[in-house]
Amino acid sequence: MQGEFRGDVSRDTFDQTKRFSRVLMQQGRVQLDADWNEQNDILLHYLRSLAADLIGPHGGSGTQPGFAVITKDTEVDELKDANGVAINLQPDLQGALKESLRASGFLIGIGRYYVDGLLCESDQYLGFTEQAGYPFTGAMSFDDIRDATGSFLVFLDVWERHVSCSEDGDICEVALGGPDTATRGQLVAAVVVPPPETGGEKLYDKQQLIDDAKKLKDAVDNNDTAGIQTARQVLNVFAENVRARLNGLSTARLRARARITGLPEGDCNIQPEAQYRGPENQLYRVEIQRGGIAWNGATDGGGNAKTAATFKWSRDNSSISYQILSLQGDTVALAHLGRDTSRGLQVDDWVEIVADDLVLQGQPGPLRRVKSINPDELPSP
Repeated sequence: MQGEFRGDVSRDTFDQTKRFSRVLMQQGRVQLDADWNEQNDILLHYLRSLAADLIGPHGGSGTQPGFAVITKDTEVDELKDANGVAINLQPDLQGALKESLRASGFLIGIGRYYVDGLLCESDQYLGFTEQAGYPFTGAMSFDDIRDATGSFLVFLDVWERHVSCSEDGDICEVALGGPDTATRGQLVAAVVVPPPETGGEKLYDKQQLIDDAKKLKDAVDNNDTAGIQTARQVLNVFAENVRARLNGLSTARLRARARITGLPEGDCNIQPEAQYRGPENQLYRVEIQRGGIAWNGATDGGGNAKTAATFKWSRDNSSISYQILSLQGDTVALAHLGRDTSRGLQVDDWVEIVADDLVLQGQPGPLRRVKSINPDELPSP
């Protein structure tokens, strides 16, 4: 499963290099979540690969490609729906869109667009700064763009997030009293403007972008069909090179092992110090909480513990969540304390407070430690 999935899954068995075409159920066998999820991944891999082969790395409808960048008031007067049919806007809505354009720098159009075979859909015209999760981590804000000079590349950032019934109550099974059953994967598409230089590494040459864009504009002004095609190809290659650099900014890898017990290797040689000796599957999840340089090990005044990189981990794939009803200072009202005692909230547990905006921005939530729990204040079922 590619994406930000925190579900309560036993394991992820999909491996595209094995070239499996389907999952075959057998009679009298135990049904597992891993088999069901692998079947979905096999089908999704096929469909998305097919779309990418037919469409290319990115593309949209010839009449109304989604997520088009709208920069002029005159373009607002000629807006179309997702099928490419002209829209007769009411004067108040037309004025509101023009005001949004001026306040956000540009509007984002409606329609469908494909990125690496992933279907991205935009259902309404909205301003750049009106996107859910704006401003985005590692990207330029509207103020950054306005204060800078020159031209910038605009990208459609696409990824898949995990949604449980804690984030979307409609997923809960109301007929059974509201328990969570299956969860969902949701495709997120956001229009972002990456800075020309990030982390001390140059992503692209602004002057080259200006020159290549001018060649396209001149070809359009002169109605030069061959020149337009050539200029677009050059800009596409330019953008793909930048996308490759963005995808390759981090080459970090994780190496982990269980605690060494001092005994010979073997399934039976598991000491309590190894922390886990249960029979069920454990899908461990490790995430960077704060990026930076590794801790230098010093605990005195010369140490960098306050700024060093930190990580967090969960042996349940970070799938255990508690819906927050209210948050006032250090007091939190929860909808429940967990499904059972083994996975319920306990004093001294570490928890991360997350919200949709933080997830969409790619930001970690603050970590807090549980001081006390009052079960009597839980809402009635």
